[in-house]
Amino acid sequence: MATAVSNIGRAARAGEAVWFTPGLDVPDAWTAHWVRQAVLRLRRELCWAWRQSQTPDPLTDALDRSRLHEQRLEFFERDETARHLTEILWQDAPPAPPSAVRGTLPWLAGELSLAPAEVFATALMLVHSWDAAAAEVIGAAQGDGRRSIPTLGLVQRLWDEPGALASLNSLSHPLFRLGIFRADAHDAIDWRTPITMPALTARRLLAAADRRRDAFTVIGGTADAAELPVAAKLVALRAREAIDGPHGVPLRASSSLTHPTGAGVRSLLESFSAVTGRPIYAWNASRSGAELQTAAALCWLDGADLCLQLQAPKEPHDGAAPPFSGIPIYVLGFWEQEKVEIPGWRILPAIDIPTPDLESRLNCWRQCFSKDTAPPDDALEDCAFRFRFDAAGIQEIARTLTRDRKPVTGEELVAACRQRTEAAPGNLAARVKPRFKSGELILPPAQERQFEEIVTAMRTLSRVHARWGTGRVWDEAGISALFAGAPGTGKTMAAEVLAARLGLPMFRVDLSQVVNKYIGETEKNLRRLFDSMEESDSLLFFDEAESLFGQRIQARNANDRFANMEISYLLQRMERFRGVAILATNRRKDLDEAFLRRLRFVMEFPLPDAPERKRIWQTGIPPEVDASGLDFDFLARQYALSGGHIRSIVLHACLQSAGRSSERKLSMETVMLSVKREYQKLDRTLTREQCGRWSDVLEEAR
Repeated sequence: MATAVSNIGRAARAGEAVWFTPGLDVPDAWTAHWVRQAVLRLRRELCWAWRQSQTPDPLTDALDRSRLHEQRLEFFERDETARHLTEILWQDAPPAPPSAVRGTLPWLAGELSLAPAEVFATALMLVHSWDAAAAEVIGAAQGDGRRSIPTLGLVQRLWDEPGALASLNSLSHPLFRLGIFRADAHDAIDWRTPITMPALTARRLLAAADRRRDAFTVIGGTADAAELPVAAKLVALRAREAIDGPHGVPLRASSSLTHPTGAGVRSLLESFSAVTGRPIYAWNASRSGAELQTAAALCWLDGADLCLQLQAPKEPHDGAAPPFSGIPIYVLGFWEQEKVEIPGWRILPAIDIPTPDLESRLNCWRQCFSKDTAPPDDALEDCAFRFRFDAAGIQEIARTLTRDRKPVTGEELVAACRQRTEAAPGNLAARVKPRFKSGELILPPAQERQFEEIVTAMRTLSRVHARWGTGRVWDEAGISALFAGAPGTGKTMAAEVLAARLGLPMFRVDLSQVVNKYIGETEKNLRRLFDSMEESDSLLFFDEAESLFGQRIQARNANDRFANMEISYLLQRMERFRGVAILATNRRKDLDEAFLRRLRFVMEFPLPDAPERKRIWQTGIPPEVDASGLDFDFLARQYALSGGHIRSIVLHACLQSAGRSSERKLSMETVMLSVKREYQKLDRTLTREQCGRWSDVLEEAR
C-alpha cells in the first residue's frame, strides 16, 4: 500500500492534476468541478498518507487526530504536491447551469437545495459508483484496502468544514429518502456506515438527457383520457398529488395479462399519463427491494411514475418498503383481493383492468393474420374462447407462427397457445398422463351415447359461444360433468379418455393440499386452482368429489358455518368456471343437490353386463400376452365384476404366470386363482357353481 501511495504522490508531483478513468463523460463544467473536488481531495489525503510512509491505522489515527490535525494542515501548505492540489481545490466554482436538464447533478442540487458539503458528498458517491479506479483509492484513504466503500466519516475527513456534514447523518435526509444514496442500514446510520449510489442513478446524474432508459419501458399519454372511467380518473389525479411516504395504486387484472406492457394494461396507463401529464415507466428488471428503490429514484429524477408487477399478494418485499416518496407506484397484481396491503405503503383505491371479451379476442386474432397465413376460422374461434390472451399476447403468437409466411394450421395455433399458458397449480393438482384409448372404455349403449354428447358439447362450445351468442348469456362458462357410479366402473378411465380425445392437459386435484383446517385457506386454494385451470385450458379432475362437494348441514356451531361457506363458494365458482371440470364419486347421494343444477352433465356408470364384461376381459389383457387359452364367455357370464376388478385380476394373473414360466401366456387355472383372490379381497363368497369345472383346482388352492 505504501508503494501505491508513493506512486500516486509522484504522479501528482509530475503535474497530473486529476486522476480519472479515461472516457468517463462529464456533461457540464459545474458537474466537472465537483467531480474534480472529490478526486483531488482523495489525492490530497493520499499524499498525507504517503508522508506518513505507511497506511494509517484507524485506531491510532482516531486517537491522534487532534494532535495531528495541525501537522496535517501544515503539510498541505508545505508539501509541493499537497499545496498544488489545495490551490486547485480553492479555485472558484463555475456558476451552475441556469436551466439544468432534469435528472442531472446541477438539477438535483437545485431541486433539493443541497449545501456545498452535500454536493461534495454526492459527487464522491458518484465517482465511487461510476469509476472503477475509485475503490482502491477510497480504501487507502480510509486506512484499510477492504473498506473500499465511502462512509460519512471519509466525507467529513475530506471536507474542510467537518461540521457541515452533520445533516447527512440521518436516513430522513432527501438523498436517502429518495433513493439517491443507499445505506447498508435499516434504522439509522453512523459515520462508519458504507454508503453507495446505484450505477443507474450515477449514470442518470452524469448525463440524463443522453442516456437510454434500458431498464424501463416508457409509456406516454397517447390514449384518450376522456374514455377513462370517472372513478379511475379520480384515482389518477389523487396519485399525482404529493403524498408523504410511498403510495401505490393497485391494478387488478386477469393472469392472462402477463406484463405491465400488455395491451390492456398499457392502454390504461396511457390514459393515466394523459390525465397526470407524467410518463409512466414499467420496470423490466427483477423485483428485489434494492432494485425497487433504484427504479423509484430514477422515476423521480425523470419526473415519471412507476409501474411494478407483483405475482401474489404474499410476495416478499425484502422487509420494509423501499424508502422513497413523491411518486405514485402503480402496482399490477394478478389476484382477486378487495384490499391490497404492502408494508409501509399508503394504498389508494384499486382499479380493475378490463379483460378483453370473447368478441374482442376473436377480432384481434383475425386482424393478426393475413389471408395467406390465416388458420381456419373455426380454429380462431376455438382459441379465442379457450385462451384468454390480451392483444399483446395474441400479436406475439401470431408473429411467431407467421415468420415463414406459410398457412397456419389449427393444430399449430392451438399448440402455440398452449405452450404460452402452461398450467401452474403448484402442489394443488398433479398432472395426469392419459393411459387409455377410446376403444378401452367399455360402456353400455345409453352411457356411450351420453359420453359422445359430452365430447360433442366440448368440441362445439367455443363455436356456439362465439356465433350463437351464448357466451354473453352464460359468461363464457365452460363444461362441468359428474361421473357417478360404483368403484371400478370406469369413471377415472372415462376422464382420461375424454382428455385424450379433446387434446387437453389433465390435472387431478390433490385434496390433501386443497383442504386446510384454517378458516378461509381452503377457499383461497380453490381460487388459485380454478384461476390456473381457466387460463391454461386444461381438464380439472376431482376424484372422490363428495369430500369437497358434500351437503350443507344445519349450522350448530362456528365450524358448521365455515364448512357451509366453503360449499357455498364452490357452488358459485363452479357456475362461473370457464374451463372443463369432471367430478367423480361413488356416493352421489352425499353431494349437495345445488351442485347438480350447476353441472352440465350427470352420467351414471353402472356395473357392466355380460357383453360389456367380455369386452373388458378382452381389452384388459395386454396385446403382448397370449390369452388364447382363456374362456372369455365363461368369465364374463359367471362373475359380475366391475372393470376395475377385472383389470386387477388380470394383473394378478400376469404376475403369477411370470413367476412360474418365462412364456408370456395366461392359463385358465391361473386366472381362476386370481378370481378367487379378488373375491376374498372383496369379502364375497365364491360358489362351486360359479367355478364350474375349475372348482376342484380352487379347492386345492385355499
